[in-house]
Amino acid sequence: ARHEGGSSSPFLLPLSNISHFDILKKMPQCIIGKYTVDKVEVGSGASCSVKSGKHRETGRRVAVKFYRKSGSANEAFERECCALRRVRHPHIIEIEEAITDQKSKNVIIQPFADHGDFLNHISEHGALGEELARAVVRKIAGALEACHERGIIHRDLKPENMLLDGGLNPKICDFGFSAISNFVEAEEKMNDANIFCSMKTKAGSLSYMAPEVCNGKQQTAAVDVWSLGVCAFIFVTGFPPYVEPTPNDYWFRTLTMNTKLFWMAHERHANFSSDFKNVIERLLCKDPKKRITLKELRQHKWMQTDCLSDEEMRQAFAARLKQSP
Repeated sequence: ARHEGGSSSPFLLPLSNISHFDILKKMPQCIIGKYTVDKVEVGSGASCSVKSGKHRETGRRVAVKFYRKSGSANEAFERECCALRRVRHPHIIEIEEAITDQKSKNVIIQPFADHGDFLNHISEHGALGEELARAVVRKIAGALEACHERGIIHRDLKPENMLLDGGLNPKICDFGFSAISNFVEAEEKMNDANIFCSMKTKAGSLSYMAPEVCNGKQQTAAVDVWSLGVCAFIFVTGFPPYVEPTPNDYWFRTLTMNTKLFWMAHERHANFSSDFKNVIERLLCKDPKKRITLKELRQHKWMQTDCLSDEEMRQAFAARLKQSP
């Protein structure tokens, strides 16, 4: 019989007031351990899909990553778990739990990032500009340093893999492509120039790959520095410095062979400080041995100029979020 109202249950509302799709959205897809998981995906990647969930007792919102049933997805799950258990940092997403559900899918539970990823943020609210971009780059660079000190190379750094959490703090996520050394002495931290990955295969997203990755050469922690340079450029301008890191790409070719022409072409669409130009050229240096290190980056003039405090950074993001997309 049709129910005509009176109950507070979301499943017994009058059909005239709620669509079938709304009912589906309110129905938990499943229960995994301490969490109920919503039906609708909030994101997906090469190895997993992401859904929103809630802790059954506290109601706290979480992100639930379901890994696909494949060898490569299993490897991504293992790398993600290993990396996030090895390194803890205020600007790296935490792992709350790693479990296997009844269907034998690998699952990772993480805090939910209320404000999504940086690609969507920039798409909706525009480029960050140099001042706010600098604050974000400082946080992300610090997180990468922590990774490299623990023998972890991310290898897939991009705006989609940087989240803005409920406290308006940037956080790196998605370590499924990471390269991880077998063992790192707790007392002996490694320098970001001397970590290397035995794999020479391509990993990550082409537009953010360092040239040595594309060319199948030895990968060091410098590959993350290159990707950070691409992200920094996007943060400031809202568009990438090139399409792909190959000689066939006009923008990449001018970046590596004629920086004056590279900046002249891009200045038709954006303005850049001289310090920003210099730091981008050093981050996007084709030779990984000559590429700026994260330690050197911290001391670069662009990174030291007009630094926003943590509170000022959060206020800037809050103001952007209040603006209509």
